[in-house]
Amino acid sequence: MDIKQKLIDETKFWYDYANENLHRNFSYPEILFDLRGTTAGQAFTFSNKIRYNFGIAKDNLDDFIGNTVPHEVAHVIADMYFGKRCKHGKEWKWIMSQVFGKEAKRCHDYDVTNHRARRTKKYVYRCYCEKGCFCGAKHHNLIQKNSLAILSCRKCKMRLLPESLLKVIDKVPAL
Repeated sequence: MDIKQKLIDETKFWYDYANENLHRNFSYPEILFDLRGTTAGQAFTFSNKIRYNFGIAKDNLDDFIGNTVPHEVAHVIADMYFGKRCKHGKEWKWIMSQVFGKEAKRCHDYDVTNHRARRTKKYVYRCYCEKGCFCGAKHHNLIQKNSLAILSCRKCKMRLLPESLLKVIDKVPAL
């Protein structure tokens, strides 16, 4: 049996387990293996979807099946059972510990050295209240190409300017 099928079967197992113990009929989620970076899994309650990081799962299969899969299933089940977004709160902890009999551990401790996502260059923008803002290449290039594109400070609402431009303005002598 391949790894993806094991993860799908394990996810279905925990759904069946929750249905039996909570006397509900939760439908199986859509399961995707497209998550990248250092996050092992993500649960999307209201679209009934779970995303797994296949690379991390492959490298840590036994622990991933034993902990990450029920962790993500517990998110969806807790949210549907209690009718609200539970995150890692008492409802999620109750599902993990009392229903699933698992440790309600918030984060994984997998070695993710080989799974770090590509980092994009960050550009520094500043306003007059000196609160800095970082933006990625996408927004930076948009601002460079289109003078109508404006970023504004959340605090003082003034226009954010590239830090490099502010250094030039500061060097201009006052009249």
